[in-house]
Amino acid sequence: VGQWVSEFDKFSVGIKSFMCMGSPAQRRKARKAFRDCSGPSVIVMGYASAKQDFSDLQDWNGYVLVLDEATAFKNHKTQTHQVCK
Repeated sequence: VGQWVSEFDKFSVGIKSFMCMGSPAQRRKARKAFRDCSGPSVIVMGYASAKQDFSDLQDWNGYVLVLDEATAFKNHKTQTHQVCK
């Protein structure tokens, strides 16, 4: 996750990036900062965090989801696939 944020910051201009990882409180803080941000922004999180925070994420609308490592969610029976769907 940290590497993706670093790369995003390196190659983008004028877009605020947020890293969503760590304890539940740290991830909650990152999600709040992302949602409160006015202007172009991106939040980067791993699949494990997305699964753990799904109850909060499922209500988000109007965002684009970009997924990496398709093998992590290609099996439609896995929880990761269900969360990403």
